Amino acid sequence: YREACDALAKKALDPAARILKRARVAHRQHVMYGDPGQTIAAAVRQRKCQSIVMGTRGQGAVGNLLLGSVATKVIHLAKVPVTLVK
Repeated sequence: YREACDALAKKALDPAARILKRARVAHRQHVMYGDPGQTIAAAVRQRKCQSIVMGTRGQGAVGNLLLGSVATKVIHLAKVPVTLVK
């Protein structure tokens, strides 16, 4: 299971990594498992990040109310500024 997930993550991250490499932007990729909001907040603490920039799916207020939102959870758990990109 883990190998299949790692392969999917690589497939999803490779296009962005190629763009960053061409632009000579230093970057690192990390694939983690668990509850997304908690995992992101924990990774930020462990790596001593100064901020978080993340995208939103744009479910809207009702979708967030019923299903929750990773972005909302990260905002509440993170101790650093969070910038959301729609």
